[in-house]
Amino acid sequence: MSQAQGSSGSQFGTGIADQVTIELHNATSPYAMEYSYENVNLLTDGMILINSLPGTISGNYYIVVKNRNSIETWSATAIDFSAIGTISYDFSTAVSQAFGNNLKLSGTDYLIWGGDANPGWYCGWI
Repeated sequence: MSQAQGSSGSQFGTGIADQVTIELHNATSPYAMEYSYENVNLLTDGMILINSLPGTISGNYYIVVKNRNSIETWSATAIDFSAIGTISYDFSTAVSQAFGNNLKLSGTDYLIWGGDANPGWYCGWI
């Protein structure tokens, strides 16, 4: 992905392609949103890093990626956030990583559908 550019240069800073919202939704119906992280940097390598998850996060949650110019995408399954340490989820490895197989294959990576002429972008989660 390319670094976002505005009329005065870099839009978000060096190495940042865009900003997204990451939500964690309860694993049981009605899948209520429990946590939301806005303006999270999407790096040009497709990675999204959230370094400050509250200690109250425990249990299983769906990871939801939202962007102003792409289709809202949910993880295929609820992810266990009970473990201490790094939680990792990679949407780019298989179409089945997203709920409803809602990804597009481009080369060897699966991408989140974009709302413009480009096929989308890929997202790794750490």
